Amino acid sequence: MDLFGTIPEESTLAEEDRIIVNLRISDVFSSALYFEDTTGTILLLHDSLYGQIPFGFAVENIRWVLSLLCAKAGDPVLWTAQKLCFSNGITISLRQVPRPVQQKTEANFKPSALEWALSQLKNSKMGAVSELVTAPPDNTECFESLFAQAARKPVTELAKALLNHDGAAISFALKRIVGLGPGLTPSMDDFLTGAMCTFHYASFCWERTLPGAELLYDKILHLPTDATGKYSRAYLNAAASGQRFSIVERILSDFSKEATAALLKVGGHSGADMMTGVIWAIKCIKSHQQ
Repeated sequence: MDLFGTIPEESTLAEEDRIIVNLRISDVFSSALYFEDTTGTILLLHDSLYGQIPFGFAVENIRWVLSLLCAKAGDPVLWTAQKLCFSNGITISLRQVPRPVQQKTEANFKPSALEWALSQLKNSKMGAVSELVTAPPDNTECFESLFAQAARKPVTELAKALLNHDGAAISFALKRIVGLGPGLTPSMDDFLTGAMCTFHYASFCWERTLPGAELLYDKILHLPTDATGKYSRAYLNAAASGQRFSIVERILSDFSKEATAALLKVGGHSGADMMTGVIWAIKCIKSHQQ
């Protein structure tokens, strides 16, 4: 059984196959499996449809794979550079897939592209906080989602704080945003993950930066331990560290129909909330350039 993806970027695993890392399965879901190593670092087994996740192993047809593994929380897993060995005797072979080289390009800020992405997000009727970018500017007081209502003011303050390079205001906004929303990875955490991926991509590929972006990354990396769950923290830390999520990069490269559809299919709401963060971040970048 081949596993498609990269060896997680956060790992300190030595390159030699004789080095063994002891993992423990922490949770099993219908379409994902989470591991932890002895330091508490989170790793993920996920479907290759999601592309390459910095701390994840990707397999084709994750539901079928999970049915074979019959894994449960607490089971040990041995990981070397070339395989994952499960307690029931199944081994998943690992192969490293090079990431595409990021290219410096013109920022894709065409109104038609952004409007199309917004329409797809709105028409999907997915995401707990999508109204933050899909609602008309004069109708933000009437959000249907309670989570979007709660996030509206701190998100507006966060945008202003990023433009003003105001660390204190960034911290204050994050206290009311991080951990907000339903799901294993709360909606506003997904929103922030999408936004930070966009800021990093824009800085490298489009050479467009926000004054307070580095402050945002630092605040996220130093969040209190109880600010959100450990799985959500793994996504936030990866995005804040500039690690690459290919499913988001595909959106930013061309806003294609296929890339947009792929992101919107992620999880019950996570992909749509991440897309909301992507679009919001682009709006912040555009505001800074004006």
